[in-house]
Amino acid sequence: MYIEDWFNQTHINLTPKMTDIDASRLFASITTQERKEFFKQWIKHRGEQEYIAYDVSSLSTHSNNITLAEWGYNRDQENLPQVNIGMYYGMTTQIPIYYDVYSGSIPDKTYLEFMMTSTKDLGITKVCFIFDRGFETEDNLVFLHNQGFSFITALPLSRVDALRLIDENKSRVRSVSNWIREYDVYGVACEVELFGFKLWAHIYHDSEKQAFDERELYGCVDRLRSELGKMRGARGVPRRYRDFFVVEDQQSVLSFELDAALVDVRLGRAGFFVLLCSRGDLSSGDVLGLYRGRDVVEKGFCGFKGGLDFRRVRTHFVRTLEGKLFVGFLALILRSYMWCLVRGNVELKRLTFDKVLLELEKIRVVSMSDMRQVLLPLTKLQKTILTTFKVPIEALNT
Repeated sequence: MYIEDWFNQTHINLTPKMTDIDASRLFASITTQERKEFFKQWIKHRGEQEYIAYDVSSLSTHSNNITLAEWGYNRDQENLPQVNIGMYYGMTTQIPIYYDVYSGSIPDKTYLEFMMTSTKDLGITKVCFIFDRGFETEDNLVFLHNQGFSFITALPLSRVDALRLIDENKSRVRSVSNWIREYDVYGVACEVELFGFKLWAHIYHDSEKQAFDERELYGCVDRLRSELGKMRGARGVPRRYRDFFVVEDQQSVLSFELDAALVDVRLGRAGFFVLLCSRGDLSSGDVLGLYRGRDVVEKGFCGFKGGLDFRRVRTHFVRTLEGKLFVGFLALILRSYMWCLVRGNVELKRLTFDKVLLELEKIRVVSMSDMRQVLLPLTKLQKTILTTFKVPIEALNT
């Protein structure tokens, strides 16, 4: 969209001017085999043995011709069909590695196994994957183990295993010897057998999280007590009320009393959380730092959907969609690399990425009467940005 206007305002000699129709034809011309070959070469070229963060997002569409677009969980809260896109990000380089697009109705945790299979086919083998609890299922963890992949993930507190680990270890977690200074939490590790194989569970206690959990718990108790008070004549109550109250229904009269023992059990678990790791050579501080660093892929999706305008698909056919997403992925690689360079420069680290682009857009070339094109004087900030991007100033005059 608006590509012709962009060409009219931008001096570029890499390609002739394009219309939106030309762009669509370009997207449609990129084949599946060409994309696969690029990923193989890109993964081979990178060569880093780094931790990889994995996450999924959705892209909405108005088109009725894209077969992948189906109704599902829309992360942008739009009442539209969508396609899902799963993406890998390198946590050291903070550059995207690989993506795949699939039907919008397939749950994220269901697609993880196929994503990992295609990953191995492309040559990613000796890495450690980091993903949040939304992908944690027994089948997925067993698959990762059987395929030889290392992983770090959160163990949902809704699981009995997580509650058991907290109850068994909470008495020894809060010790000065377990204090992780850089994250202001306590943490201990223990070897466990879950899902039929050996893992390392890291149990943490966060004082700020404890205060938040306690407020949430008391707020929930007060809300349920108020609701029960309005149900005096009701017959039977949902199970969630019995998690905190002893409820009796005699002669159509509902009575209830707070079960202090159950509430105390919940309070005893406030502030705790559990991370699972398939590797035993990482400390609790290492595991927590890596897990918290997974937001690199979330920031990547923000740049993809916001900065590169991929919140909506804006294409009408599958082949055009696949080509456009591929070009968008290439743009995201460049954007991520540029942003890494900006953050590595102390003179630029306070700037946002949009501010950097705005400064570059102010660079102007004037066409003279003799057909010469003269570059207007650059500001100090523009020179700093160009130097950071390793762009010779004299190259702008060519």
